Amino acid sequence: MSVLVSVLTLIFAGLLIFLFVNRQSSSGNPNDQISDNNQTGQTSSSESDPSETKPTQICTSDLGPFKAESAQNYVSDLIPFLTEINCGYTVDLSSNVGVTARLDSYNFFTLANGFLAISHQPKEHQAKPNKQLENHFYEKITARLLADGLKNTKFIFSSMSRDYHLYSNGKIICAVVNSSGTYSLGGGDALRDMLGCTDVTTAEQSLAAMLPFAIAYRDSTGEWPHMLYSGSITDSKHAPYQRAELGGPNNVELFYRTSPNSPWVYFAGAQGMLACSNYNTDDLKKAFLGESCHIDGNISEVSL
Repeated sequence: MSVLVSVLTLIFAGLLIFLFVNRQSSSGNPNDQISDNNQTGQTSSSESDPSETKPTQICTSDLGPFKAESAQNYVSDLIPFLTEINCGYTVDLSSNVGVTARLDSYNFFTLANGFLAISHQPKEHQAKPNKQLENHFYEKITARLLADGLKNTKFIFSSMSRDYHLYSNGKIICAVVNSSGTYSLGGGDALRDMLGCTDVTTAEQSLAAMLPFAIAYRDSTGEWPHMLYSGSITDSKHAPYQRAELGGPNNVELFYRTSPNSPWVYFAGAQGMLACSNYNTDDLKKAFLGESCHIDGNISEVSL
């Protein structure tokens, strides 16, 4: 009887060992599974609803401090830091792009030539705005800027569900974006403007160039434009008149002057072709002579 009990005990113990080993081999290395989840930011359950919102992956970085002496060098130096808080996904550096800027001595924003860091996230993050991730980026980047000696200027430019918060140390200006979600280019990865910086000297030049137009806008409307940035200045077909098309609050802001030495005059904001009836003075007709306009839905042109 004791022999039978011993045999049964050995069989039962062997069965338990077999079941344990089989379960381990089918589930894989737990550490590998955690690593895979961290890389994708997704759960590994095959039974989850594919329409279910995936959890947000939050990453951090201990890199720094960085010298904020020039816009180009600073943004370039920040790329490894930005990549780490972006959980290893690509962060591109774009040069010669417009960066939101403003100085205390000016009453409007402009776009100054600078350098932009753009983060990439898997395209599934485009499905819905991810405010948690946006706030994470904003908090980590602004903390980095403050640690590197930049201060919050309190200037905030708002456009298209994005708030651009400006930080500066007197040498560079950096715009940090905190938006309501993501946007994409070409249906690929979800992209975000993480950080844009320009040199203060560049911002000063851009703002000074826009000041005559901003003054004309204020004199006409009674208020300063929220933003005004470079566009085109063209000689009119009726010399010596000139006209200007600049970027601004109404998409395109139209100005004119009677000669190259005359002050600019604000005409109108436009998001498309204006009605011919808008060109209702001799100066307007001379400045915009030959420009397309519409009459009752039919395309025409400004004439004297």
